Amino acid sequence: MAPKLQKQQKFMIPERQKPLKNSNNQNPRKTEEKWARLAGQIANYSQLITICFILISTFISTPAKAQSNSPIVVEMFTSKYCPACPASDRNFNKLINENPNIIGLSCHVTYFNGRSRKDLLSKAFCDARQNVYRGLLRTGGIFTPMMVENGKSFTTGIKVKNIQDLKNKAQKHENQPVGIERNRQYLDISLPSMALNKDATVWLIEVEKSPKQSGYTHYRNNIKNIAKLLNWDGKKINMAFPIIAPSANIGYTILVHNAKGRIIAAGKTGF
Repeated sequence: MAPKLQKQQKFMIPERQKPLKNSNNQNPRKTEEKWARLAGQIANYSQLITICFILISTFISTPAKAQSNSPIVVEMFTSKYCPACPASDRNFNKLINENPNIIGLSCHVTYFNGRSRKDLLSKAFCDARQNVYRGLLRTGGIFTPMMVENGKSFTTGIKVKNIQDLKNKAQKHENQPVGIERNRQYLDISLPSMALNKDATVWLIEVEKSPKQSGYTHYRNNIKNIAKLLNWDGKKINMAFPIIAPSANIGYTILVHNAKGRIIAAGKTGF
């Protein structure tokens, strides 16, 4: 809100009076006309200054809204043999491409595998992770496709409207950024200070940016491995974690879940 301006001062033309004696013997009428012109100019300048002051005050008191850099975690539970998943997989790829703050993770479940077929990207821990979300989010069952936003809400992601709803919900959830950087054979990890009522769990996830197997190259950010690093009390901490055979096609992410299972902090490197 602009500051309240003081009442503008009125510049009055001097009342008509007997001419003063002056050494230049100026015509009194001309002198009065000069006073009138000068008063008019001052009044105009005063109005201009007032307008400028209002504009400057408004500009200063209404700063531009800064874009949030809060990380958003979107987990996509899918399978090569899920008939309803291709549309959701495409929407997931578009979602992570349009916003660098989104940490997109594709987790391939095993329950579509059979004797004669197997999703080569499927992992048992994806089944277990989705099962946790079933109880936490009350999904009503286990199904794919399923997109989970920050461990707080879910959607199928099949329709564009599903993605927009997910974006709207994600904007309401502010996660703390976690520092994570690849340093040769190690990951340098920095957890920020956070006020926690109970210990949180910190997870390290290895991500394959683009699978190389034939028939799988359209998938993005496939989870290869997941490991629990520690229970965390919220105190600021720096650590180094060893990694084996760093690759340009491999990235890493840190997810921090609070005691209720919600994601409260996250970070990524390499993808």
